[in-house]
Amino acid sequence: MHCRDAGKQFANILSRHMPLPAAAVVHCFTGSRQELDSFLQLGLYIGITGWICDDRPERGGPELASLLCSIPRDRLMIETDAPYLAPRSIKPSRARPGRNEPALLPHVLMAAAAAIGITPEEVRPQPSSGDWLHRSALLIVIVGSGPLSSGNLRSPGVMQP
Repeated sequence: MHCRDAGKQFANILSRHMPLPAAAVVHCFTGSRQELDSFLQLGLYIGITGWICDDRPERGGPELASLLCSIPRDRLMIETDAPYLAPRSIKPSRARPGRNEPALLPHVLMAAAAAIGITPEEVRPQPSSGDWLHRSALLIVIVGSGPLSSGNLRSPGVMQP
């Protein structure tokens, strides 16, 4: 679910329909601490995209980074928002593709891990999570034990609950 500049109303509408029939993600979260707290209280997952890689204060990346410690790791989703929001951490800028894609997820993961103060491998939720949706989404991001690169990314296929 995508919410832009309407966090209070969004949470209010969702709260009237709880429990939701399936797990839900607030896609491309860029809201405030209050919005984050409301969404977490509703049991939602929080999707973080390339915004986290943008260090320009007027774009909100630093503010978003400051909120990541408040997101439980088992509720944190790393997303592309492809074809938009290619990570601005790719330097020099001429090396940054004009179109975002899943192969760039390691940049989002590394920025999220740095904001939290942990390694990218530690962003992975604990195996006891039991939530098949969340595990399948993170399998797209972290596969294997080698260094994070686009070569480590692969789709987990369709997982059944």
